Amino acid sequence: MTNTLEVESVFRLPRLLRPGLPSGSSIRRTELDPREQEELINLHKSRRRILNDPTCEDMEIFGAIARQVTSSAAETELAVTLMDPLFAQAAALLKIDIRGELYKYVHPDYLGRVLPRLPISNTPYQLMKLAFPWTKPAGRLKLRQMWESRLLYYMTLQTLGMLFRDDPPYRGQLLSMIDEGDTEDEDDPYEDPATDSGTIVVPEQEDDDFRALMDRNDMEHVIAYLLAHDLIEDVGEDKQWSVYLDPESSFRWTPSSVGTTRRRFKIRVCKIKGHDIVFGIRARRKLLFSRVLKWYSRVGAIGQFTPDQVGVRLIFQTEDDYAFARTWFGRKLGILPGGLAASVNTGTSTSPFASGRFSADRVHLTINERLVELQMMTAEMAANVAYSMGTENDSLYGWRKFYPFLRHLRPVQFYGIDWLDPDVQDKNANAVLADIRARLS
Repeated sequence: MTNTLEVESVFRLPRLLRPGLPSGSSIRRTELDPREQEELINLHKSRRRILNDPTCEDMEIFGAIARQVTSSAAETELAVTLMDPLFAQAAALLKIDIRGELYKYVHPDYLGRVLPRLPISNTPYQLMKLAFPWTKPAGRLKLRQMWESRLLYYMTLQTLGMLFRDDPPYRGQLLSMIDEGDTEDEDDPYEDPATDSGTIVVPEQEDDDFRALMDRNDMEHVIAYLLAHDLIEDVGEDKQWSVYLDPESSFRWTPSSVGTTRRRFKIRVCKIKGHDIVFGIRARRKLLFSRVLKWYSRVGAIGQFTPDQVGVRLIFQTEDDYAFARTWFGRKLGILPGGLAASVNTGTSTSPFASGRFSADRVHLTINERLVELQMMTAEMAANVAYSMGTENDSLYGWRKFYPFLRHLRPVQFYGIDWLDPDVQDKNANAVLADIRARLS
């Protein structure tokens, strides 16, 4: 698990997120280029305008995003009033996501030092005040609170931008609410102090919140799409599948049941239309934080586009079934069998964090106006991704994506942990491996 942080340089972060710049007032503007100086000056001006006239808060913070999806000044006025609760939802969910990633990927010896210790507001202006104070905060805890607020402020605004850009149904719902004049203020169920308590409180899901629109029935929508295009016989049924893992080969898949570890799991199973070939189907859900992290890490490559906001895997039990399915789905979906087309990526992932052992066929579709990445793989690959201790394991892939960002998420200047130290890195990596191993026992 060495050299993980060599890919750190791919992150594209706002310069004002540099750990060496601990507060708005203490930044030496000579270190900033003209555009960054202008950003800082405008940020301070916005704070003062809001301070002098609280009624302009929504427009100051959300006006730029709203104008991208509205067609008039009147629509923009209504849109920004809706974005305040959306911001609070996204901020609360991002805090939950980040806490979960810290628990998953940071060794217990370090965990207590990186969890939030002071409350961080979800409301935009309160978060802005914590993120960019007029004077340098006194004490390490206050500095950490400032830093966590600053990260959350930027990540939440980025989330809103991605949502309105990449999720047409949600954008359409926002605009329909504008047309209906539905801007009534409600109590904010997402206002959560989020301290270092071990309890994670997940707000009740509403019909128009982020999780409802990003995660609801993703797999069912894909199955309905395949059924509508005569690619499968019916909606399928849930079944129990088994795989055998070889302890002598990092618990990778093996066809033998002798001296192996068996794992049983439930999966939806469908049948290819007109053929005696069944396959499993599983949804791959992206956290809000995962989408932001991908944007930061690959913005140079993918620009403003998030092609896999919804992910689904089709899993075939044999190599022969997989070979047939590649041709079958390829012909039906317009992909050249045995070759590449604009909508497919065959082979190893292009992510800088991916394992060279991972291989899948990817098809990017639009289903119900949602961007969907359909992956096709063998049961062997799926088992290795889910259970093995090899580099293709999903948890290790997640660790490789998350760990380089730790130096930004929890910088050594404020938290005292040098994530670049090889011993620290190995300790965290070994904790992830130990967790995978424990789940195999």
